[in-house]
Amino acid sequence: MLRRRFELAAGFAMQAIAPACLCAGLIGIAAAQGEAMSAETLKQRGVQLHAEIDATYQQLRASKTLSDRVRQGNDVTDVVGKYIPVGIGLDEAQAILRAAGCSVGTSHEGHLVGRSAMNDRMLDIKHTLEVDLAPQASNGTRVVSEVHATIFTKYVPKDLK
Repeated sequence: MLRRRFELAAGFAMQAIAPACLCAGLIGIAAAQGEAMSAETLKQRGVQLHAEIDATYQQLRASKTLSDRVRQGNDVTDVVGKYIPVGIGLDEAQAILRAAGCSVGTSHEGHLVGRSAMNDRMLDIKHTLEVDLAPQASNGTRVVSEVHATIFTKYVPKDLK
């Protein structure tokens, strides 16, 4: 009887999750195919990206696997890639990064770079999220050809070294 309840609960959960997964998948396909996304969709992606990066950061802290060496970090490219896939327009990627709370600029190599300070305590190690998006021209528009993202240590107080 307990097994049957679990199977029913799992079935209901899958019914509830399936539309959300399908929707997210379609958004990713639309982005990769170069279809324009609405401003609201871009904002929503940014908010979701921020939430997932923050959860990943908290998980790394809790598991004590967060790097504490300056300029050495934890790769979070797979997390960012869900929201900014290869093939998305550079303007759309920039809008997503801004909605995620990143300051956005251009590197000397012409890459789009987004940075955001992580939620640190005042007298603690300071971490930063850095997203590096390499551009490529495609059909007259600039799109993302590579995504790299890292949470790295920016500052370590002297008493913690």
